[in-house]
Amino acid sequence: MYMTKAEILPDKVFDKDVWNKLQNTYSIHQLVWSLFSKKPDDKRDFLYRYEFNRNVPTFYVVSKSIPANNLSYFNIDVKTYDPKINPGQHFLFSLRANPVVTKRDENGKQKRHDVVMDEKYRLQSEKLNSSKLPPISEIAHEKGLEWLNKKGLKNGFTFDWRNVRADGYQTHNFKKPKGSGQIKISTLDFDGMIQVTDMESFTNALFNGIGPAKSFGCGLMLVKPIR
Repeated sequence: MYMTKAEILPDKVFDKDVWNKLQNTYSIHQLVWSLFSKKPDDKRDFLYRYEFNRNVPTFYVVSKSIPANNLSYFNIDVKTYDPKINPGQHFLFSLRANPVVTKRDENGKQKRHDVVMDEKYRLQSEKLNSSKLPPISEIAHEKGLEWLNKKGLKNGFTFDWRNVRADGYQTHNFKKPKGSGQIKISTLDFDGMIQVTDMESFTNALFNGIGPAKSFGCGLMLVKPIR
């Protein structure tokens, strides 16, 4: 596996074409895809996280293959990614995820629901006065940590809820260029400290991600061991 830090080149930071590519979740996905010179119908074998690092658009990518040296947009730093993990080890972590819960609709079909909006609608269905509803940030923190706790049980880690933060809730609406329907996903940022409970499951989570919407910048857990 490989860990890549790909920064937009300084002379491209204010390029109109580059900024247009960074304004839409799907075009960002295509920009990262171009790092691997893949065909549209190829299977994705990478995870990525997009953020600003010192005001520079930056992508962190974990992949099975080495990125192409696409110098038209990026300054690329690639390293072999083989994290050393021990049972009980503690890590600082950062994760952008798409927390959802799956429920059956009136026709018996399973559908994914954003955990934050699902809880908000549940509270509203109880006919609570709007002034008594908790703020979205509070709902996001509570339901986000519940979701992460369940994921931790399956992915080999645990955490003290006092040592993890869930915030930065956002919704993203976009269309594929040739698609007819609107795509909507939500994201929540987690950071704090976790402890490894199962080495194999945790390593698999680092390589393959956590939760859905991995094609759109979700699921990559960035970790740093606590010495």
